[in-house]
Amino acid sequence: NISTADVDALYERSKKIGIDGVVAGVHEFNISKTIDLAERLNLPFYAERKHWEICSNKDSFKKLCRKFDIPVVEEFSIGNMNDVEKIKNIKYPIIIKPVDNSSARGIYICDNEKELEENYEKAMSFSESKKILVEPYINAKEATVYYTVQDGQVMLSLMGDRHVKKVQENSIPLPVSFIFPSKHIETYISKLDEKVKKMIEYIGIRNGTFFIQSFVDDGGFIFYEMGFRLSGSKQYKIMEEMNGLNILEMIVNYSMTSTMTNKNLKNLINPRYNDWAFILNFMIKPGTVGRINGVEEVKKLNNIIDATVIIPEGMVLPESHRGTLRQKGLSVYGRTQSKDEMFSLINKVYDLVEIISEEGENMILDIRYMDEYVRYYENY
Repeated sequence: NISTADVDALYERSKKIGIDGVVAGVHEFNISKTIDLAERLNLPFYAERKHWEICSNKDSFKKLCRKFDIPVVEEFSIGNMNDVEKIKNIKYPIIIKPVDNSSARGIYICDNEKELEENYEKAMSFSESKKILVEPYINAKEATVYYTVQDGQVMLSLMGDRHVKKVQENSIPLPVSFIFPSKHIETYISKLDEKVKKMIEYIGIRNGTFFIQSFVDDGGFIFYEMGFRLSGSKQYKIMEEMNGLNILEMIVNYSMTSTMTNKNLKNLINPRYNDWAFILNFMIKPGTVGRINGVEEVKKLNNIIDATVIIPEGMVLPESHRGTLRQKGLSVYGRTQSKDEMFSLINKVYDLVEIISEEGENMILDIRYMDEYVRYYENY
């Protein structure tokens, strides 16, 4: 029982008992510490420090994109709240965020100077480097691309539409679902895929996985964040279902053997597929989870891949997690052969699941998005 922050203790323990590999998949703090530990133990880990520092820092990532003519959300910085000249010229609404955090922590939408003053120090508290990005707030559709890298070969593995919804006041919109494949995949491949591959080859990433989040507007893409890691949405469950490849297993394999897989992934990965797939996120209110109903029934439905409880019965979701991805209480994964089948299955899942607080109240926020799905995919 050792804190992941205590790399010295982890190193001594690892040397004492003898280990074959160290690995972390999602949490950015733990990945950073895993890099430190793997270096000290001379063990393989897919992420090297020089690549991690570029990809995990929002500012560095944007600079890299610009080098390869890839559109990004424009930003400016405020040194402090006494920077009067900059503050008085801001056009609202804006979004402020720490350059070096994840899971939507420390991100705030500000509609005026008063809200900027109220949220600036809160955002700063989430930044280890004490640096904040200020960006125009963009209200647009989103898409996420997922890549796999094997021995320097960069491959688009998956692309999904990320549907967000404002489910509570004073909070950023949260992701209620992902739909695969993205309706924008052909446009993306024709416009940006090669540029992204060249960008990753340029910085020298040899193995691993990464995802990039983007806004979609008028047929174009604007990148806003990259994760050189597995996605917290566990999209590898969808990739495994579609291509028979589990990137989580590959990451573990690399830490044990310095090889992700003996298979040539280029012959197996295909981001274009005919079936439909989805991830549904059940976002919940802060409080104590009393009981969760319907999960086993959901798992028995045809075409359900998995249903994962993230906040189990008896666990407390603190108020401090409001407005972050930590409000995700349950994720459900499915695959169907047609769009109509998918919509029908999503409705069944919505009808079956209940998450009830200790006080007997419904904890699920308003995540239903069916009318929007029907409109969005009408001609796809």
